[in-house]
Amino acid sequence: MKRIITGLLLVGLIILNLVLLEKDPLFFALLISAMAVLGTYEMTKALREDLPPCLRALALLYSLLLLPSYILGHSMEGVFLLTAVAIMAALVLSTFKAQVPISSVGSFALALCYPALLLSFIYPLAYSDRALFLLVCVFGIGPMSDTFAFLVGSLLKGPKLYSEISPKKTVSGAVGGLIGGLTAGMMIYSVFISFFSHINIPSLWQMEAIGIAGSVFTQLGDLAESAIKRKLGIKDFGNLLPGHGGVLDRVDGIIFNAIFIYTLFTYII
Repeated sequence: MKRIITGLLLVGLIILNLVLLEKDPLFFALLISAMAVLGTYEMTKALREDLPPCLRALALLYSLLLLPSYILGHSMEGVFLLTAVAIMAALVLSTFKAQVPISSVGSFALALCYPALLLSFIYPLAYSDRALFLLVCVFGIGPMSDTFAFLVGSLLKGPKLYSEISPKKTVSGAVGGLIGGLTAGMMIYSVFISFFSHINIPSLWQMEAIGIAGSVFTQLGDLAESAIKRKLGIKDFGNLLPGHGGVLDRVDGIIFNAIFIYTLFTYII
């Protein structure tokens, strides 16, 4: 029951911020920023044995500054510059502080990239003239893929997908996830054609393909996070979300799907 209630609250929060997009995209950007800060805290906590306090603090400061660095120029250039400065600062600390070994810089770079830097690619989507459509693709395809994967996998079971990383995931569940992505693509197309015809969107077959590809990236994100947790020897990144674990446990697939949607609509379509 806790899992269901928490899930409904998260869905409601996303929908509320999607509604507020027309008023000001800053509301949605602030939501993503909060995810980045909380996710970075969870990651630095999981890596605490490899991260001295000064690098943990620097990673949290980085996550806090990501949104301002984007807003200043409404460009990812500010984000990339901030990332470079943070890495330089970590290298300087490693040079002059004996308690900061060079190996810690690698863990620090992971803490920057996952999830904060990857989540920052949602900022240009939120400030796009097609923000509603792009964000619905990010936050619609992923959860639909997860839902179908869980239902089909639970019903059919069968061979494991990658038991060394995630013992519960099955091949049937992965196929179910693809069906979920396809369904999400068709639903998004139908909704926007019917109610938001002023927004230019791809054709039906393109949306079906985007849904399937989005599901692939979502599932890759899930597996990547499972691999990180297994290698770190932890079950969940936190307990902030009852029944779901931490923030990182909920945004894993969304992060990869967001990168896919950003790349697709920025450089391809």
